[in-house]
Amino acid sequence: MNIITTKIKEIKINDKYLSLECKDITFNIKIINGTIDIIIKTTTKDLVGYTYLEENDIIKVLYKKENNTILPKKIYVNTKYTFNSESSDSETI
Repeated sequence: MNIITTKIKEIKINDKYLSLECKDITFNIKIINGTIDIIIKTTTKDLVGYTYLEENDIIKVLYKKENNTILPKKIYVNTKYTFNSESSDSETI
């Protein structure tokens, strides 16, 4: 597998593909029966959906190259949010 680190410039979606237009390359990820055919994880290895991706995110993509076609297999995105286990809003009544 090959790895590329790049920045998302634009995200487009239609009936057949989720298209990630990045600084260096464009990834077209197939949509099969309404499901995006790729694994997206945070850098802390949490599995997330494609809605976690945003423009200007820096991503690391693991891909395979077959017949001059790039087939992305996994995307790793930097973790945006950290949640505390203790809530500052909780109070006892």
